[in-house]
Parts: sequence; C-alpha cells; structure tokens
Amino acid sequence: MTIRQLFHLKHKGIVPMQKTSQFIIILILLFQIQLFAQIDNQFQRPRLNLQKITDSGGELSPAQAAYDVTFYDLDLNIDPPAKSIDGSLTAVVKLVAGIDSLVLDLFDTFTVDSVLVKINNGTASPAEFVHSA
Repeated sequence: MTIRQLFHLKHKGIVPMQKTSQFIIILILLFQIQLFAQIDNQFQRPRLNLQKITDSGGELSPAQAAYDVTFYDLDLNIDPPAKSIDGSLTAVVKLVAGIDSLVLDLFDTFTVDSVLVKINNGTASPAEFVHSA
C-alpha cells in the first residue's frame, strides 16, 4: 500500500475546501513559530574583552619598556599527584633601547632554576639571573 493509498483511506470522500484552507493556515503558522525558535541570538552574547585579560594593570618600568616581546613559547608539565608544575619559557624579544638586563615578572611561589640566553642564531648560554620579590 502506498502513501497515497493510505491518505485516501483516511480521507474517504472529498474534504471541503474551507477545512483544507484552515488546515494549511494552521500548518503555516506552526512552521513559522518553529523557524523563529531556531534563531541564535549571537548579537546579544557578551563579547570577550582581550584587553582586560592581557593588560598587566600597571605602567612598565624603563627596563620593561626597553624591549618588545615578539614570541612566547610556554612548555608546561603538570603533575597533579605531586601538586607541581615544571616547564620552560622561550621568549623572543626585540630591543627598543640599549639594556644590560631583562626584567620578567614571575610569581614568588615559582622557582627559577636557570636562564639561557641565545643571541640571534647563536648557541644558548647560561646567564646570571636574580629572582626576587
């Protein structure tokens, strides 16, 4: 039995035009409501303000203003059972002014065990550093 035959079995005889029109209007109204239910209000979502996230909140010291960081590579190893974080940071900087030291901010709870300096494409060599509060 085809779908058309099932349809004729359910609707024996001729359906009056007025009832058919009412049925079609109700279907159109129902589908319109469903269409509006699927609209995503993307324009009402709060936007992420990256300036607030990346802003350190303070003025740069002359030592910090003497260079621009062009690249960071942070490699972390997190060990939850030992409650420890181990890792390394590679920073590529462009000097803006002549400096004899590089100032990086780090929380006092972290330990710095070494600093390596690599100028241009030379080899990395250990550098003296101070990690103070």
